[in-house]
Amino acid sequence: MITNADMTIYHRVVAPDTRLDTYVRYPVYGVLWEERQAVNVISSGLKDADKVTVYVHIDNMSGVAVANGDVMVRGICDREIATDYRIAQLQRDYPSAVVTSVDKKDFGSVRMRHYEIGGK
Repeated sequence: MITNADMTIYHRVVAPDTRLDTYVRYPVYGVLWEERQAVNVISSGLKDADKVTVYVHIDNMSGVAVANGDVMVRGICDREIATDYRIAQLQRDYPSAVVTSVDKKDFGSVRMRHYEIGGK
């Protein structure tokens, strides 16, 4: 698989005692990060249609949790999400996207098995 970047996934977990969102950081090495910038025209005006698609070999995702609503950042980011640094600030400071789809493609040869992660 051709790769052009690394990424960091911030997996959202709800703390059972406080019921607040907490984030677990997972670095993922060797991904193919593709961005598309577009605009859709609808009857009420312009609508943002930017999209990110990330392809990750299945071996690079072992032990990594990812789900819809998580945040993925291009590059390895060592910032921890806490009371003094929120997820919204992370999204402003780094090229990132919110995960909207996770597809596991585990068929075919071992070299072709991968995850396709979509985001906005």
